[in-house]
Amino acid sequence: MKCVLRVVIQASTSHRWVGTVGDVVANMSMSLDGYIEDARGGVDEVFAWLYGSGNAEVATPADDRKFTTSEASAVAQAKAVAGDRTVAVASADLAQQCLNLGLLDAIVVDLVPVLLAGGKPFFANLQQLVALSTPTVVEGNGITHLTYRVRNRA
Repeated sequence: MKCVLRVVIQASTSHRWVGTVGDVVANMSMSLDGYIEDARGGVDEVFAWLYGSGNAEVATPADDRKFTTSEASAVAQAKAVAGDRTVAVASADLAQQCLNLGLLDAIVVDLVPVLLAGGKPFFANLQQLVALSTPTVVEGNGITHLTYRVRNRA
C-alpha cells in the first residue's frame, strides 16, 4: 500500500511531548469521548484550545517533509532525516496503520473537555489490542496532554 506521510520533525522538546525525543509519535487533539472531528467533519471544538491560546505551532518548510511510499518505509525515511528528534504522525488513519504495523513508540493525546457525541474516532480500525503505559500528564488551560508509551509492538 502506498501512503503519503507528512512528517513534522520536532527541533526541540515540547511540554506536550514529554519523553519522546527520537521517537515516532502519533499526536492528535481528541474530545473526552474519543472523537477527533464532529459528525459534520468539523474540528473547531477539538482545536479551540490551541488557537485560543495564541500559541499555535506552524511547521516551517525546512521542518516539514513529505514521503510517498509504504508506511514502514516512510517512517524509516523520516527517522533517518530526524536523527534524534521526534517524528510526529498527525493523521488518525495513518496513526492506526502505524500502530497496526508496530511503528509507533508513543501516542500523545491532547484531551479536550468536550463531548462531541459522534464523529470520527481517533482509534477506529485497530487490528489488535495495543497495551499502553501509564500516561505522563501535563495540565494546560482547557486541555490535558497525555503521553502514552506503546508497550506492545507488532
